[in-house]
Amino acid sequence: MNNVVRTTVSMQANVKSYLKYYNQHYIENYEFLKNKNTSFSKKLYSFNIAKEEKESIENLSEKIWNYYTLFDSIITNREEVENNLEKTAICLSNAEKEITTLIKLLETRQTNLQMEGRKLSATEAEFLSIVRDGKIFYQSLSGLQKDYRLTGDSTFYLKLNELYASGKFVFGELRGFARNLKNMGYEKPVSNFRNLMKEYLALSEEQFDLSKKEKTYTDQLDTCENAISQISKSLATLTEDRTNHMRASIVTSSVIVILVFIVSFIVLSFSLVTSIIVPIKKVIKSMKDIAEGEGDLTKRLNINSHDEVGQLASWFDVFVDKLHNII
Repeated sequence: MNNVVRTTVSMQANVKSYLKYYNQHYIENYEFLKNKNTSFSKKLYSFNIAKEEKESIENLSEKIWNYYTLFDSIITNREEVENNLEKTAICLSNAEKEITTLIKLLETRQTNLQMEGRKLSATEAEFLSIVRDGKIFYQSLSGLQKDYRLTGDSTFYLKLNELYASGKFVFGELRGFARNLKNMGYEKPVSNFRNLMKEYLALSEEQFDLSKKEKTYTDQLDTCENAISQISKSLATLTEDRTNHMRASIVTSSVIVILVFIVSFIVLSFSLVTSIIVPIKKVIKSMKDIAEGEGDLTKRLNINSHDEVGQLASWFDVFVDKLHNII
């Protein structure tokens, strides 16, 4: 049981590290601990344990399995997040190239006209101003994206929609000017930039949804972790109670064995006194009577045991009988 609890605690610490650093190393550790814990859990069912303890183990196993499922969902979701971020980075990079290309086209035309002593037309000059506004809009989106990646700001999507709503005017103006300035190479980069910004918005919506899903999974993971902790503590208490009960039983059994040994020793001692000491005392008394000259040679010990004391008494009776015949 302790192995399951220790492995679960290690796995939870590993999961927290992954959620902080998103390093593949922690996933590998998680898989190792998961397999190890599964092995320990299977072994638990082979033990003969109390019903209440078994129910707690089953409950713990269920919660741990839910924990596995939630974290696997987080890993899958994180893979989708990483894929989304990669697409977003490519999208923003391409958008920057398109808007930069557009600015270069206009600035190159402006430079060429200046060399000829002319200026951009009013339409082109206004278009250049709008394009530069588009570059500022792109930079604002890029900055918002970076801030979100660093802080995970929950208001990201709201700010994004506000920024995108204000940028619709820029998109409309870019498209309108590009159409008015046909055959000057502006329509394609403008169209590409607009499409990339739409793609970015869709990717940002997806990213926000994925972040919300991860937050939901993480909250559920915390709830599951608390439940595992509570069940582990309860199970530890049951295990400790069972251990204490076993110790008390061992102590009781030891006391009973010691008491039985003491009683047996007393009974054995009494038996030894009865079978050895008493007959010897009889022999001693008879010998004393004979030695002091007042002994009755007609008395016999009549001890019929077959041990050494019995033999001593038997030969003593033979000796006294011969002595009686001589006298």
